[in-house]
Amino acid sequence: MVGRDLSLPSIVKAILGSERSWQAMVSICEDVMSRKETAERSGEIKATGLDEAVTPEQIAAAVAGTGGCTVSDLRAGEPRLSRSDMFSTWVRCPLTAVKRIAVSNWISAKVEDGNDV
Repeated sequence: MVGRDLSLPSIVKAILGSERSWQAMVSICEDVMSRKETAERSGEIKATGLDEAVTPEQIAAAVAGTGGCTVSDLRAGEPRLSRSDMFSTWVRCPLTAVKRIAVSNWISAKVEDGNDV
C-alpha cells in the first residue's frame, strides 16, 4: 500500500514489497500493452453520404459485414451533418477491415482511409 505518498520511490517500494503487489503491477502493464497493441492495429474510415436516420449500430453492422470483422471490433460515431448537407461519421476498426473496405466496391457510402494504409 502506497498511502498518500505517490512519489516514484514510494510506488516502486510498494510494488516490490510483496508478490501480490508485483503481480498486480504485471497485470496492469499487460493490460496497457494489450490496449496499445490493439490501437496500433486499428484504423479509421469515414463513411459519408449517410441517411440522417442511420444509427451508429447500423453503420457498425454494415462496416463489419463488408470488412469481415465483428461489430464488437468497431466503434462508430454518431453521424453528423457536413457542409455538403450529407451525413458522415468516422469508424474505428481493425486494419484488415480498413484494407478490405478500401479495395471493395462498397456502394452504400464512400470510405476514406483515415490512416496512410
